[in-house]
Amino acid sequence: MHMHKREELLDQLKINGYKITEPRQMVLEVLLANQDRFLSVDAIYTEVKRLFPPVNMTTVYRNLEALETIGVLDRTLFDNQTAYFKLICQTHHHHHMICTGCGRMTVIDFCPLEGLKRLAKKERFLIEGHRLEVFGKCEKCINRKHGGDSH
Repeated sequence: MHMHKREELLDQLKINGYKITEPRQMVLEVLLANQDRFLSVDAIYTEVKRLFPPVNMTTVYRNLEALETIGVLDRTLFDNQTAYFKLICQTHHHHHMICTGCGRMTVIDFCPLEGLKRLAKKERFLIEGHRLEVFGKCEKCINRKHGGDSH
């Protein structure tokens, strides 16, 4: 998985006309430190607030929206209502298994939807793209729920 570099993201923001503010940098720091997992807005806010106490939730939302607008932030819904975010993987086509307990993400390095291409061809349907996310619990979260180790 390609890991984003801070400078690349700051350059993307500048190229797209965004100012590099301290809260924006702190949001980036939190996302950069958690590239292997999806984070809720509350988790991002809590961590940014720790780094930069004057920040408010509206500022965090605005910065997430800016990052999403320039195409570097991925948003997903865990329970069809709560949005979670992470920096977009800059690699080959792949999918994710996402732990709904801790947000940890595992890459599915193959496309399990290949059969759909055959069906689409048969039905004369042009696929323009797709996205597959599998939700569940990782081993650590399962063990924690059953009294085992915590993260």
